[in-house]
Amino acid sequence: MPTEQEAKPAVVTPSLQQWRSPSTFRGAPGEDPLKWLKEYDRVANFNKWDDMMCLANVYFFLDGTARQWYVNNEDALDSWEAFKNGLSGLFGDRQKYTRRAEEQLKCRAQRSGESTQSYIQSVLGLCQEVNPLMKEDEKVSHLMKGVAEDIYQALLTREINDTASFIKWCNYIEDMKQKRVGRPRFERLPNVVPVASLTDETDLVSLIRTIVREVHRLVNQTQESLDSDPQSLEEIVQDEVERVLAPVSTKPTETRPRPTYASVNQEIQSSCSEIPT
Repeated sequence: MPTEQEAKPAVVTPSLQQWRSPSTFRGAPGEDPLKWLKEYDRVANFNKWDDMMCLANVYFFLDGTARQWYVNNEDALDSWEAFKNGLSGLFGDRQKYTRRAEEQLKCRAQRSGESTQSYIQSVLGLCQEVNPLMKEDEKVSHLMKGVAEDIYQALLTREINDTASFIKWCNYIEDMKQKRVGRPRFERLPNVVPVASLTDETDLVSLIRTIVREVHRLVNQTQESLDSDPQSLEEIVQDEVERVLAPVSTKPTETRPRPTYASVNQEIQSSCSEIPT
């Protein structure tokens, strides 16, 4: 028979939900109050704030000009709706923010080192600011005109009608690029003087030394990942170097030096002296 302590149900204490804090609005030039209010409402929903709690907490997330405005008009801001209308009416110029987003969208291009997904989400965010009801083909057009050149060339052969297909093909191309980068391959040799343009033995020696050093470096880098025998690789390199340098290893045909005026004159005088008088 269970004891009284064993029969007593366990009491589960619910854990307190950690609140989230919105960013601070200062009313500085360039700050969009509508975007901030949207963020504030999202945080308020998570924290389960009603309109009275939203108004009571908003002071702590204002600063600078925006906080001073609130202090100056606190008596008139007696509801959350009145606060939102007052803030957006004073600090919000929807047309100004829309024009700024349009300018950014026109010249938005994928930056060097920026991931494709980061670029895509940035462009889609600007499209949302310019026109929340923008059509899918317009969004694709904005995405295509600024994406990296290699991605753009690959996408030209694909049928893309909406942002979902654009993202899908970008992910596929990026995945293929990563697989290709992972394969061992020889890098391009640094710029060296072409063999055909060598005019001096010193240039040829310098070229040979540069090639040998670079080949040695590349062999060391890829030796562990190569499937072939390193000795066979060295033989291939040696054969290729000998084949390429074969034309310059043969001594050029000696050409007769161009006669000078003094030598020609001396020959003429010598010939004239031999003529009997």
